[in-house]
Amino acid sequence: MVLQQFTGINAVIFYSTEIFTTAGVDGAEGSLIVMATQVIVTGISCLLVDKLGRRILLLFACSGMFLSSCLMTTFYFLKDSGTSYNPIALTSMILYIASFSIGMGAIPWLIMSEIFPGRVRGVAGSVATGVNWTSSFVMTLIFDTMNKVLGSSGTFMFFSCEILVTFIFIFKYIPETKGKSLEEIQDWFNSK
Repeated sequence: MVLQQFTGINAVIFYSTEIFTTAGVDGAEGSLIVMATQVIVTGISCLLVDKLGRRILLLFACSGMFLSSCLMTTFYFLKDSGTSYNPIALTSMILYIASFSIGMGAIPWLIMSEIFPGRVRGVAGSVATGVNWTSSFVMTLIFDTMNKVLGSSGTFMFFSCEILVTFIFIFKYIPETKGKSLEEIQDWFNSK
């Protein structure tokens, strides 16, 4: 849940109007497009999660988020050097939100409910939720400072690196839970 938030998702959403305005796009229109994308792709994710599996959607989501974060890094780098190409910002924001929504948005919550045994599910879910929202608070709180210290391109480079770490973590440590019983999932963890 920490990795989900440190991809910068809530900071990007909360500051999307400012990001679009910086790119020369009407902030309200850009934000509306991004939020509509989030709703539509989350619906698509609900249809795909039991067909394709949780793990593949998480890895696909990280790949798209990594690419879009690199594009935002490029956009801000070009902007800072005096030559910007504004469509990069809108394209990368839509790709970022679509990628997050297809996997990193809801699937960690689904996996959390599948990997914890019933006897600890309530407590573990509460702790995970608290950690998630605390991480969201911290990331949102430091986003503006990161922009001031690292610059916008440096901030998105940080997100790119963190998303890469998330991809590796999912690849190495997150099992596919689609169609598996709690015992099968626990056996997988016990074998690691």
